Amino acid sequence: LSSTTRRGSRIFSHYVGRGSSCCLSVRSAPFCTQNIEEPVISSSRTDTTAQLWKHRVKKDLLDEAKLKSMAKINDKNSPSFLVTKSPSDSHVSIDLSFGSTPTLREQYRSWQKNKVRLGKVLEDLDALAGNIAHTHADDNNPQTRPLQIVTACVDRVDVLRPFPLDIDLNMHGNVSYVGTSSMHIAVEVVEKAKPENRILTSSFLMVARDASTGKSTPVNHLDIQTDREKAEWILGEEAKAIRKKERAISLAHSPPTPDELKSLHESHFAKTKVEQTRPVIHTKDTSMSSVTVTQPQEKNTKDKIFGGYLMRKAYELSMATALKFCGPKTNPFLLAVDEISFHRPVAVGSLIYFDATVVYTTERACQMKVETLVHDLVNDTKHTSNSFYFTFATDCDEKLPIIKPVTYCDAMDYIDGQRRLENSLQAAKNQGTTLEHHYH
Repeated sequence: LSSTTRRGSRIFSHYVGRGSSCCLSVRSAPFCTQNIEEPVISSSRTDTTAQLWKHRVKKDLLDEAKLKSMAKINDKNSPSFLVTKSPSDSHVSIDLSFGSTPTLREQYRSWQKNKVRLGKVLEDLDALAGNIAHTHADDNNPQTRPLQIVTACVDRVDVLRPFPLDIDLNMHGNVSYVGTSSMHIAVEVVEKAKPENRILTSSFLMVARDASTGKSTPVNHLDIQTDREKAEWILGEEAKAIRKKERAISLAHSPPTPDELKSLHESHFAKTKVEQTRPVIHTKDTSMSSVTVTQPQEKNTKDKIFGGYLMRKAYELSMATALKFCGPKTNPFLLAVDEISFHRPVAVGSLIYFDATVVYTTERACQMKVETLVHDLVNDTKHTSNSFYFTFATDCDEKLPIIKPVTYCDAMDYIDGQRRLENSLQAAKNQGTTLEHHYH
């Protein structure tokens, strides 16, 4: 671990073994690492996530020591100190040296020729967003109780151009918008040699809670100065407004619009010219399922199952479903991930049932829904953890089948899938995607 002082903060750089040459740069408040043992991170994690977590675990151990010290003096009402930080204070950057590091490249290589296992990238995105949130929330004050940071939702992930495996990339991000207790995190992957070439963009919503009471607690303020910071703040405000609007018109709360009902009626009963050139498949015939037992190796730094791992498992099942639905020769690939809300943490020692279904298609794209049911084996309780929404596309001229809903639930998923695919297309267009034609 090496550190150098800059503007009253420190930059920590970590170099992790296991054959990786990944380098992490993070601005953070200084803290003492004496007498802190080197954290052991499960080999199930990528080198990138392991590197990010080693930094965070050391800070977590110090926070736990601080909490124990406060408990001894019965300090339940320690004062809350909020400081003002700039977005650059929370900036975290890490290289994905696929081009120059064969061992790292092999760790991310897919069975599809020259393709990246994007499920592993989703894990890394979640880990990086967590580090960014912790960096912003840290006030470097020994008199305040440490905060607990949880992922409220993955707002969006958009793939803007083919994800390369033969060049060095860089993943970086920062806090771009804050509410009272929430932080909007913007993370992107770019070509290291040409940072203007964005490969992927993503946004996460993190929430701060008091580590002792579990209640929401305020986070540090954000000082917006530059034009770029102002633009990112506006995007954060817009994302908040979009989430509020989408929840208000959600099919769980409001019926479909007349136009949506008309489109659904026509697709269900009419024998159109489109159906003469594209096969028709019932929704239920597209489904695939999987089940897994959560093991200690998949837990996060707070002893719950890592949200990035859940995203990866859901993505991998949806990719398998896309391969079955579209056909392996169509070479399906990910275009977008829509909002994923994490309602409840998943405990180690749980059965997780994943069910993936194609709910809507265009000629070249399909909208996937993955639902998860969690059975906590320790407490013998069951609950729905979250739903995942993925948009896939193909790179061939063969048209995809039309989805025909049978039940009312199928119909609602069809309309919701249509909305999500159209929203993903608009989000990609706004960011200058090179893959727009794959949505149609």
